[in-house]
Amino acid sequence: MTVVNLGGEAFALRNPTVEYEDVILPEDVTAWVVGQVEATVLARHQSPHVPRWTAGGSPLELPHNRALRDRALARLAGMPVVDLGCGGPESTDPFQAFIKPFNPKLYVGVNHVATYGYRPWHEVPQFGIVTPFSADYGDPLPGAIVRGDMLRVLSRLPDNSISIALNGIDRAILPPDLPYGKAVAAEITRVAHPEGLVFGVTLNGGILSTLAEAESFTGAAVPIEIANTTAADGFYFLQKVAA
Repeated sequence: MTVVNLGGEAFALRNPTVEYEDVILPEDVTAWVVGQVEATVLARHQSPHVPRWTAGGSPLELPHNRALRDRALARLAGMPVVDLGCGGPESTDPFQAFIKPFNPKLYVGVNHVATYGYRPWHEVPQFGIVTPFSADYGDPLPGAIVRGDMLRVLSRLPDNSISIALNGIDRAILPPDLPYGKAVAAEITRVAHPEGLVFGVTLNGGILSTLAEAESFTGAAVPIEIANTTAADGFYFLQKVAA
């Protein structure tokens, strides 16, 4: 059994899912193409979401909407949060600062092209390159960045173990009709903690709406829509409830 420490939390990794290798390697949303996709999308799509979530005048800051948002995000308390397609420090630092008041146990960012300079790192075979966070670097939360394929990383995490953020990749990088997107959706369903949260920026198409409609996830799932927001301004939340 392989055990990986992700910034203070030890995860016993599952064996690699052999059949996913055929999905990961040739699929055009991964491998070398994902670097180009993420570099473009995260620059123009993901990064602007974080200031919008908390900016003055945002619909999410209206008292009623903020109460709904905060009630949903309270489910992050004591929970490892895995941020798929997290980007670099320009995205992860403000996002960590945003969720920190809700007391997550740790933050793990997963990105195919993440780089954090000359920090100490170690490689976990068939998982990714792990760079632990440290208060010495000013990181807002304990945790780590994993440079690796999100499907490979998810597929090795334990069942019912995490909350998941889909910060813009829910529609921009993960087409749910492709084999890769379908596999990621299946793994999110498996690893999402029943007391946690899966959240992203839109229920208008994309992988989050696929999860919201999937019997395997929503037999007892509760979608919470923030009133009076647009896909660019708001969160959408899914709660997985134990069968």
